[in-house]
Amino acid sequence: SRTFNGNSWAWLSPLPAVENGSLVLEFVTKKRDGVLLFQGPISEMNGTENFVLFEIISGQIRVLFNFGSGIQELSLPTIISDDRWHRLEMFYDDSHVTIVLDQCSQALSSKRFTGPEVEFDLCRNRSELSVALMNFQMEGPLQIGGLASESGNGEVLLNDRIMASLAQRFQKEPTFHGFVGCVRNVNFQGRRIELTK
Repeated sequence: SRTFNGNSWAWLSPLPAVENGSLVLEFVTKKRDGVLLFQGPISEMNGTENFVLFEIISGQIRVLFNFGSGIQELSLPTIISDDRWHRLEMFYDDSHVTIVLDQCSQALSSKRFTGPEVEFDLCRNRSELSVALMNFQMEGPLQIGGLASESGNGEVLLNDRIMASLAQRFQKEPTFHGFVGCVRNVNFQGRRIELTK
């Protein structure tokens, strides 16, 4: 695992373009806000506005993404800033994006006590893409634990068009706070991504 202190991040090679895929990470934190993962353009030189952002906001998971059909949001109501390990998975194909928290193990285990209905809305959310996803193509590095910032002034390096779109679209703007906690087992397409120091 790799520890982040709120002022650090891992800067890794971009994820390759694929049509159907999965992106998984595990994390533990007590903080209510922070960026877990971001991949997307960091400057105006990049032509695309495609990106994916995993964040904790007010103690809950939120995933923002643009795969070519505009910015979309998936969130879950479960509080995860509880100093326990959690697993966040994102699956996508040409028409849907799905996020799953902790493999829905809590919802499945509580089924015995609450009857036949499993409360998957606490651990799983799904969005339909308005434009068919041709491939998972994003420019810029994969960043874990926070966003790179200009040395000295704390301004995050992020494409201005994405920043403006996010500010207009959401009542709760992304925190862009650095993550405080640990991240482990980052996987893309079932292959582990080393969080090198």
